[in-house]
Amino acid sequence: MTLLVCLTVGAQAGIIFSSGFDGTPVPGGYTTIYSGPGGTLGPWTVVSGNVDWIRGYWQSALGTSGSVDMSGNGPGVLSTSLATIAGQAYDLSFYLAGNPDGGDGPRTINVEVGNVDESFTFPGGQSEASMGWVQETVAFVANGNDALTFTSLENTAYGPALDQVTVSSAPEPSSCALVLIGLAGGIKLIRRRRKAVA
Repeated sequence: MTLLVCLTVGAQAGIIFSSGFDGTPVPGGYTTIYSGPGGTLGPWTVVSGNVDWIRGYWQSALGTSGSVDMSGNGPGVLSTSLATIAGQAYDLSFYLAGNPDGGDGPRTINVEVGNVDESFTFPGGQSEASMGWVQETVAFVANGNDALTFTSLENTAYGPALDQVTVSSAPEPSSCALVLIGLAGGIKLIRRRRKAVA
């Protein structure tokens, strides 16, 4: 009887980017940030339109002070650069809600990163005190040093709300798992050959 001792030496998932849009609350509870010179919010750049940096106006996703309304006076586009490796798999997660001031309708945001170009819709039914944040996740394969871009698809001043954006490298199979898969295939092949001989 052969005893196989296998150590797990797989690459672990690791966070490569995280942004919660936090900041000190301000009078009125928000600041509008426009595209153009100075149109930045931490690691983010407003590349088109404008967004509202929410700081106290409504409940944030994780109980901290910041989030973003992706439509300031109209639809905005927010982008940042990621230190990704071409061909590697990553996981993106973010919290989505909607500005409750424009009525109880849905709010839609588009996400572009790596091989992903996808829209997400928050159904509505929220208030400033209870935003109903939903965590969205998407897996993508990087092109290498990707841009992560969020675009409001609401042509109003009441857009999708965005909070706590995180990008992690996806865990790779452990060397132990790969060895076991190889052994299982080898055993199956040996059994087939034995049956063929019999």
